[in-house]
Amino acid sequence: MATSGIYNRISKLIERWPLDKNKTGRDLGQHLRDYINEAHKNNSFVGNERYWDRQYLGIQRLINNDHFKKYPRTLSSSSTGLTAEQCSEVLTKEFLETLEKENSSFIKKVFYSK
Repeated sequence: MATSGIYNRISKLIERWPLDKNKTGRDLGQHLRDYINEAHKNNSFVGNERYWDRQYLGIQRLINNDHFKKYPRTLSSSSTGLTAEQCSEVLTKEFLETLEKENSSFIKKVFYSK
């Protein structure tokens, strides 16, 4: 019975994590949901209460943005020179597909131009 309590606590916590529709197949929130559901199917919670308690606390820190709040950034850009919003735009599925098409056409031009 304790295992279902851990599963329920983690499931409720993960519900607070929004899904990003622009990152289908690459979204961390969806990955966490799938990981927890798979662990529940495989009875991975049985006998691993300490492990899942640590996982719960780690997920909670991520969702609450604890480290972001504890160590605020002084600059608005990253090592690439882009802001967080720009990085998010660059990682959308549409942009990555466009980039992949452009790269493949460049490679075709270079290697198959004969």
